[in-house]
Amino acid sequence: MRTNCPNCNKTIEISEELLGSSRGRLVCPCCLEVFVLPGWEPNKENVDDSAGQLADLMAHLRYCPNCGAKVTSRSKFCPICGEDLIAAERERMAIADSEQAEPAQSHDDSTIDDSPIAIGEEADDDADNGVAESDSQTNHGKMLSPQEYLLMVQHANTNHVHDMSPSQRRRFRRKIEIWTFVLVACVVAMLLWCVTPRSVSNDLNGMPTTDYSLSDTEHVVSPVFSWMAKVDGGTFSMGNADSTANEDERPKHVVILNDFFIMKREVTQHMWQAIMGSNPSVPKGDKLPVVCVSWLDCVKFCNKLSRHYKLRECYSIDDSSVTLLHGGHGGFRLPTEAEWEYAARGGKSNGTAEFSGGDDLDDLAWYGGNSGVACNGGLAKIKRVGTKKPNELGLYDMTGNVWEWCWDYYGKYPSDSQTNPTGPSGGIQRVIRGGCWNSSKGRCAVLFRNFDKITGSDNSVGLRLVYMP
Repeated sequence: MRTNCPNCNKTIEISEELLGSSRGRLVCPCCLEVFVLPGWEPNKENVDDSAGQLADLMAHLRYCPNCGAKVTSRSKFCPICGEDLIAAERERMAIADSEQAEPAQSHDDSTIDDSPIAIGEEADDDADNGVAESDSQTNHGKMLSPQEYLLMVQHANTNHVHDMSPSQRRRFRRKIEIWTFVLVACVVAMLLWCVTPRSVSNDLNGMPTTDYSLSDTEHVVSPVFSWMAKVDGGTFSMGNADSTANEDERPKHVVILNDFFIMKREVTQHMWQAIMGSNPSVPKGDKLPVVCVSWLDCVKFCNKLSRHYKLRECYSIDDSSVTLLHGGHGGFRLPTEAEWEYAARGGKSNGTAEFSGGDDLDDLAWYGGNSGVACNGGLAKIKRVGTKKPNELGLYDMTGNVWEWCWDYYGKYPSDSQTNPTGPSGGIQRVIRGGCWNSSKGRCAVLFRNFDKITGSDNSVGLRLVYMP
């Protein structure tokens, strides 16, 4: 048997069992409209109160009439509140039958108490009865079957979603889908943000903090470090041709160099502490260049920094004996004296200025003439790295602030042409270049050479590193 919903015109299939158990009252599965089957009249077949009819009713029971909990068709008692479901169904069927049998009563308008008190009480009763009272009536004031009543209670318990029209339900579901998508997208974005490695700029030495975080295990195959400047190789004349120049600055000779990278700033105490786990500098300050480090300390630092980046170590260290490996390729190392002078002159520009970057020393360097008041009340006057003007390659403090260790033993220059020279094969002292915070103007010149023993350290000597792929 079929019929159409008077609200949405949905075609509804009706079995004889459903017809007998529902007593002609149906719920449209599409719009949830409750209506009486047109032309339905009770007869012996469809009002039979036998046990079979009760079984049909129980087969359609899905929710407890007491608490609204979901139950199975085979349950005798509610699993939540313990309600006797069969007894409740019998009672509701009896009430429905008795109300159907009573003749409709006519109401005399004169008997209605329309005083404010009576009306208020009626309103309060309706409010107390809540959804159950209003939902127990159809549009025509007729009693619903137990199945319909339970269904309407369930609708009320789900925030009246099922009381919406089809278009309202579609919009409601659409909103739920949109907000679910937004929530999932936010969770995914948060997870991606948590697991994505980030490089955070750090102005301590112009270096990303993750570059020297000891927890960083990323393998760098061909690194390009933001805190290093590339120096294109070339040919230049090293030394001083002036006959009045210091003897160790002569003779002037031709040097050919390959490409290399050099740090834009001197190694800071912050970077040294992160790699070595200690800071021997006096005075201390994260943004100050590291000092009080010997030449041997510096080559050990180079190897440890190379291991951190999973690069090749450039030095073999046996006590105080150090050997350069792989021609200085593939890891961090100290610059050769030729590389240091070439970078200080500006690389291929081959500048002829007295100091690195120009001739105005006050603009370019911290030296004895402008280093000012002592740091922290001590005698050292070292300054924060990178606070003066850079040279043509963007290198800071190549002149002044602190002397910088080089790889080479200190000795006389050769007179013939050299390609990637590494200095004398032996000696006692190692070269330092660039002048420092207490140097005179003449000792800050690009061509001036100085030296110290490999175990020597004081608060005027630091370093910057070179990397050659």
